[in-house]
Amino acid sequence: MDIFHHFQPIYDFVSKKVFGYEALLRCNDSNPEELFTMFINDNKLYELDTLSIRKALEVFNEKNKQDIIFINVYLSTLFHSSFFSFLEEEVMSKIDLKRENIVFEINETRREEELWNLQHLRTVANSRSRISISNR
Repeated sequence: MDIFHHFQPIYDFVSKKVFGYEALLRCNDSNPEELFTMFINDNKLYELDTLSIRKALEVFNEKNKQDIIFINVYLSTLFHSSFFSFLEEEVMSKIDLKRENIVFEINETRREEELWNLQHLRTVANSRSRISISNR
């Protein structure tokens, strides 16, 4: 399966300038919703999310080192015990992007609501990662 990203510009309406880009996951074989549903049903969501993050950051690193990138991620991926070591060892160590230019945009879903807890939030806070919550 070949996945790729479209980088949608995010504008500041006051300055009328682009201040960042949202990495939108795409696949030639299906639409994004079908793709995520398939991986959720196969218990492979973490694998898809981390593949998407790696690819988005590698491509963005080549083109837009100074801009901010927003990457959608599921809460279960963000709270996965291996996520921050994956991010440091397999991604950040191989790219030139500044950590503060990467924002993980949490996909809110009913099926993951129960994952919110204080310990998970402390882990995210200690990671120095920037987080936003999707309004979908």
